[in-house]
Amino acid sequence: MEAEWIFEPVGPMGGATGNAYANTLQGAGLSPLAELAREAIQNSCDAAREGQPRVRVDFRIVRLEGGQKQRFLETLDLERAFGPRIGALALAREHCLVPGTHPLNLIFVEDYGTFGLHGNPHERHSHFHRLLLSIGDSTKILAGKGLGGSYGYGKSALSLNSRIRTIVAYSSFEQDETGSTARLMACAYFDAHEFEGRQWTGRAWYGIRRSTSELVVDPLKDKDAHSLAERLGFRRRGPGDYGTSILIVDVDSVNYEELLRAIEDWWSQKEEVSEEEEEESEEGEGGDVSG
Repeated sequence: MEAEWIFEPVGPMGGATGNAYANTLQGAGLSPLAELAREAIQNSCDAAREGQPRVRVDFRIVRLEGGQKQRFLETLDLERAFGPRIGALALAREHCLVPGTHPLNLIFVEDYGTFGLHGNPHERHSHFHRLLLSIGDSTKILAGKGLGGSYGYGKSALSLNSRIRTIVAYSSFEQDETGSTARLMACAYFDAHEFEGRQWTGRAWYGIRRSTSELVVDPLKDKDAHSLAERLGFRRRGPGDYGTSILIVDVDSVNYEELLRAIEDWWSQKEEVSEEEEEESEEGEGGDVSG
């Protein structure tokens, strides 16, 4: 079966909306980039592999225009899947699906020296489930890691920086109980809305729909995950290159200095931070900030 975008209908007992994720952090008083720097790095540090001397987190910024932008939108099937719902989704102005010549800004958050999102994706204690599917998971906070970094809050910090509230997670790990070593899934966290006479929670996933009566969406795995990751501009992870890469789709114009300042404010006591010059790449223009 091919991957597709699948929206979650509102069930007879209600349930959390996609916007519940974005609302988690909006009262904290920090800018979206500051939230991103704090939460993303904390999540990576909490996922450090035993015996690793350090965790590295790269923030890579890419700008796509023209044909590069159009190929990306087609690869992730954004226009076909989201376009008909645009009027109901209450998206930010000038998002990437508005016709015109606006560039498409992407932020890749890539960690190294971590154990990745292993475990059964649909088991609530797995790292994959807590990052992408659970709401406000407090497991790590209750364990005493109170600087942030709850996976539930982390997904909010990620999606808040997307004008279409969409992220893609790509991860490589030691073979887990499912037999997989890599997986990829895209997730969108919209407002609840009505479309074609039905009510929808606003949550949507890009993955493989299971052929059951219950709504279950599986991530792409192994070869399929690596292949799509490369097409979306991720750095491909080889054997033993464990960790997680997150792509934030359609970021407003990125202020390097603000992002660097936020990393320094929260993490200068742990790591030296440097800013590199912008460079041309096959994916487009971009730059790196590492923490």
